[in-house]
Amino acid sequence: MIRSLGLRTASTVALLFGLSVFGFALLVMLPGDYAEVALIHQMDGEIPSPEALAKFKAESGADAPLPQQYVTWLSRSI
Repeated sequence: MIRSLGLRTASTVALLFGLSVFGFALLVMLPGDYAEVALIHQMDGEIPSPEALAKFKAESGADAPLPQQYVTWLSRSI
């Protein structure tokens, strides 16, 4: 009984981890630059300067390595 519960718990955790990685991968593979789209939305449709875009990426963590972006994304989504 306890072994079965442990196996189910482990498989549920593995499934949730896999789904979160899959969801993050889908977001990363979207065409275009998410940071640019978000900044254009914040600026009411104006095209941001390269300096403003670089600053926004640094502040939002969009220029960080993918594993670090994943951890940040996961912590913000929980």
